[in-house]
Amino acid sequence: MRSTERALLAWWAAKPTSIDRIFDEAHETADPVHLVRVFGIALETAMKYVKAARPHRFIKDPTQP
Repeated sequence: MRSTERALLAWWAAKPTSIDRIFDEAHETADPVHLVRVFGIALETAMKYVKAARPHRFIKDPTQP
């Protein structure tokens, strides 16, 4: 493992981010770009948090099973 990878893993392990913290932020802001910038998560993951926090803002497609 390279030193940059070790440093990144150490930084990530020391990061006190929990699922609850991200979910609370998603509930307050409902902004996936904000979640990406603050927590360093992927946009797809941020969208899942926002959809879970505010399901009423997303209309389910009636044509999908």
